[in-house]
Formats: sequence, C-alpha cells, structure tokens
Amino acid sequence: MKVLLVSEYWKPKILGGGEISAGLMAGGLAGRGVDVSILTSRFAGSRRFEETGGVRIYRRLSTGASPGSLLSNLKRAVYFTRSVERELCELDRKEDYDLIHSLNITSLVGVARAKEQLGKPIVAHINSPTPFCPRGILLRGDAECTQRCDFSRFSSCMRRFGSVSKMKTPPYLSRNPIFARLVYRNFEMKRAAIRKFDYFMPISTFMKKLLLKEGIAEERIEVVANIVETEKFLSVKSEEHAVPRILYLGPYAEFKGPQILVSALSALKQEYECDMFGKGYFESKLREMVKETGANVRINPEAPYDDVPRIYQEHDVLVFPSLVSEAFGRVAIEAMAAGKPVIASRIGGVTDIVDDAKTGFLVKPGDMEELRAALEKLLADPGLRKEMGAQGRKKVEERFKADAIIKKILGVYQKAAG
Repeated sequence: MKVLLVSEYWKPKILGGGEISAGLMAGGLAGRGVDVSILTSRFAGSRRFEETGGVRIYRRLSTGASPGSLLSNLKRAVYFTRSVERELCELDRKEDYDLIHSLNITSLVGVARAKEQLGKPIVAHINSPTPFCPRGILLRGDAECTQRCDFSRFSSCMRRFGSVSKMKTPPYLSRNPIFARLVYRNFEMKRAAIRKFDYFMPISTFMKKLLLKEGIAEERIEVVANIVETEKFLSVKSEEHAVPRILYLGPYAEFKGPQILVSALSALKQEYECDMFGKGYFESKLREMVKETGANVRINPEAPYDDVPRIYQEHDVLVFPSLVSEAFGRVAIEAMAAGKPVIASRIGGVTDIVDDAKTGFLVKPGDMEELRAALEKLLADPGLRKEMGAQGRKKVEERFKADAIIKKILGVYQKAAG
C-alpha cells in the first residue's frame, strides 16, 4: 500500500506531541511494509526532499513558523490550505498514492478540496477540537461548552472571554466583528471539510463523541491513540523519596491550570517539593503566585525531551490540571509508563488514560480543594503511590504500545482502500 501523510509541521520542526507521534507512526508503518511519504511545510535551512528510516519527506507546503504568533497565523490562514491542495494534487500525479491521510486539523480543508481531483480515499486524524468549536477550546467561561456553535453564540463568547485556539487575543481583535467573522469562517470550512472524509481516527473517546455529534456514522470512526515512546519510560526505575516530589510538565499558560496546582499546594499541610517545567506567557504570574503563597515550588525552564524520563524518575506524582478538554494526554501516559500515579482533570481525552482511584485520581477541572484532597491522599500513602504506579504501567503495556496502535491504523487503511 502506498500512503501519503499530510502534516503542517514535521521534524526537525517539532511544536508538540503531535509531531512526535506522527514521526513514530510513519516509522511504524514503514516497518510494516507500507510505502510511506510525508507532505509537509518548508522552512529556511531544511531540505526540500529527503528519505529517512524508509520514509520519504517532501517539504513543499507554505505556512507560518509559529502557531503562537498572530502574524504567523495570518500567514498560515492565507497560504497553507491553498498550498496543500495544489502540492497534494501535483505530488499525487507523479506518485499515484492509494490513500491520503490528513494528520492534523489544519490539513483538513486542503485535503478535502483536493479529493475530487484525486479520486482517492482520504482519512482524517482528529487530534483537536477546532472543527467543533470556533475558539478551539470547547469552553464557555469556566464551564465546558456542549452546545453546537453558531456565529451569534461565538461572537458573544469572543466578546466575553477572548482567546482563540488557546492563544490570548487582544481586545481590539476579540471585539472586532471582522476578525470574528474571519475566525468563524475558518471554523465553518473545517466543519464542512470533515464531511468529505471517508474514515476518521480520533485520538480519544472524547474526540469520537464530537464526531458522532456532527452526524458522522460510527462505523467510519476508529479511536486511535497517539503513539508514545513507551519503552523509553517503561524502562525508568521507580524511586521513592522521603519528601514526596510533585511534577508539572507543560506550558505555562492559564488554560493548562498550573495556577490551580500552586493554590492547592499552598493549602497542603504535608511536606512536599514541586517542580514545574515549561515555558509561556504565564510564567511571571506563576512566580508571583509562588512568592505570595509560599508554596514550595521551583519553576524551571522547559525540559529537553531526552531529559523527560529522568525527570519522571526523580518525582513521585504527576499533576495534569488542565482547564480545557485536551484531545489526548501524552504526559499522563509517559508518567504512568514510568510508574508514577497521575492526578488529572476529569475532562477530555485524558479520561481514556487515567482510571480514577486506580492509576491516579480524576478531579473536577479548576477545583483547588478537590485537587488538594487528591494530593493529600497520595502524599500520605507511599504504598498507594506504588500500587497506582504499577497499575499505570500495566495499562500502558496493554493499551498504548506502538504495535497495537499501528495495527489499528492499518485496519482503517484496509477499510478505506477496500
């Protein structure tokens, strides 16, 4: 089978777990005898074509360098979809692929537009809620939004709460009707594009439910978790520390909830240490909170990915306090593979990963008291931490190893190509 994967970013341009998982997926498919090519964006200093690990990489798409930049996002909006449609059709005329796989939400519209010219089955990875929410976070204030959006509801939401796709939006934009119309139009295009795809691979049960709400038939959906380098973390030797060590690993951003963790820690009576690793606009505010509350928290720079297994080994509990419905929860799987219990918000895709009171605790998002209570239970009981860590490792070995996930992907490909 000859497959083309379309991804806006590709290594060495890695912006998050999505690109890491995509690289592992491509390598795993190639290892199973699939003829795999990647169509991705070009950046200064990168080769337009290379072959590595049995995967051919074509860097031909135009996009912005950073999703966190307003100017970069404008460039993405203007150029990316058009370049996907154009380059995909041109590359397929030369290579004649059996199937096209859109690996991220931003590629959906371009791949869908190309479908009529291609005459090939197309498959969509659904790894973000942006086709289901114009703001991309499925929140209305502090509560999860469960209603189908229209422009009136979206405009009201923008004026009251701001932010688009987890990016802070200045008032001159969030209250600007022209900007609101452009954002909503982008959302409408994604929602319409979904209907042109033949099969779907949502990365969690939560994402599958969103597809079902859009009227997508269940037989066209297969939940396929992101691939995590589980072996790297399963090999970590579990350590116990006399003073329990708590870990936060993620962006310094309000929607990730590190401020909720600081508040919960400041109310603890037990002895503890906490390390945070990340970067982001909210770092200075976090430092102020730590100073004001007296919480025993060290705020560290973002950790290189190769250091992450060691960091898990040096801590006893991972806290994943997100306030938004994350599509997945890579760090939760990594921590469980390393034998660590996880406290996570009871929301989004992480509920597929953490089994409440078995591999950790699920708590109400934003509820400092519930988070504090969960921390107290784990800090007070080394035996409970050890048992939950063992159960977490077992679950990762049973459900999140790469071989099982590649097998699922091949099953979807066979249905689509068939």
